[in-house]
Amino acid sequence: MSDFADNLRVLMAKRGWNQTEAAHALSVSQANISRWLSQGHEPSADVLIRIARVFGITLDKLLRAPGPSMRIPRAEFDTAIWTTRWFRQLRLTWQRSPKERYRIETALELAWPNQKPDIIEWLNKK
Repeated sequence: MSDFADNLRVLMAKRGWNQTEAAHALSVSQANISRWLSQGHEPSADVLIRIARVFGITLDKLLRAPGPSMRIPRAEFDTAIWTTRWFRQLRLTWQRSPKERYRIETALELAWPNQKPDIIEWLNKK
């Protein structure tokens, strides 16, 4: 695995992005993201610059071996992946099952009352 692939994987996890979401944000195909992460390919210089800008880091940090500031503990990485999957499932339920919306709204009110409007706005996005 290349340093670039490791760094990209960490950056995507911090944002809660899967390959499709990262591809959309970076204006590349999902196949490109897959090649970068699993086959050791690296993007062209102009795409590297775009990636660095999207994630708000320098090219040096993007291409260099992950340092302490980039590394996240495995447990935190797993938690980020679990949380991302949970929110994706919540969004699918919200969009496909209008009867469940009251339950979801009640749960959000109990768990995250301050963030509830922002989460509902996100749930309504297509």
